[in-house]
Amino acid sequence: YGSDEIWNFQNAYQGYDPHFFGSKNSSPKISYAASIGRAKYHELSDIQKNEIKKNLEKFESISVRDLNTADLVRKMINVNPKIVVDPTLLYTPKILDDESLVIYKEKKRYAIVYGTVFSDEEKKTIYDFCKKNDTILISVGYFNKWVKKNYLDLDPTNFISLIKNSSFVFTSMFHGVMFSVKFKKQFYYTVDPIRENKINHFINELNLSSRKLNNLTNNINTLDYGNVYKILDNWILESKNFLLNNINKHLD
Repeated sequence: YGSDEIWNFQNAYQGYDPHFFGSKNSSPKISYAASIGRAKYHELSDIQKNEIKKNLEKFESISVRDLNTADLVRKMINVNPKIVVDPTLLYTPKILDDESLVIYKEKKRYAIVYGTVFSDEEKKTIYDFCKKNDTILISVGYFNKWVKKNYLDLDPTNFISLIKNSSFVFTSMFHGVMFSVKFKKQFYYTVDPIRENKINHFINELNLSSRKLNNLTNNINTLDYGNVYKILDNWILESKNFLLNNINKHLD
């Protein structure tokens, strides 16, 4: 079961759905990097608490992606779940590296904007930085009217290609941070309240708080990934081992 916000019982789209907690599934169940997002334990009804508790107790092993979700699991079933990395950091499908599928190729140095949660001051900071450093702005996945180039119809291969070949990434998205770190990009992030719990845990674990957008100046402050990957490589290995070991327990 996973990953991401499948356990967000306050999700704006589907709300609470016991299916995502393994309801009516008697097979061995494992969770990988599940999250409740910004949902709060104390806002659950007693009926929901009892139902979630019974379902979580039937999991063979549980891993989550942030402290907020880990806290829910502890309160529900008195288990300390493993906090693992996002699956995008575990593996890269070959199709995402297939250059023959890449349509969008930029000749000029460019920066990616991924997300929409930027204040007017942050937009100006990004714009001024790129202007000073002779870098064009490209928004991917979302329309930002303050950015001249908006690519909204990207398939996964072209989306990844644009990020991989960018000089900078500015993002308010959790996976904007994930892909920036995965491809060792120079990035800055701003916190979207919807994604705050997930982003903050990852940032804190890897000591990346200096990449918050309010630290951006017109001068390039290069992020040294050497220290980042000293921590991340171990975290990735532990996450892979959690997944493989728990899957192998239930293979015929």
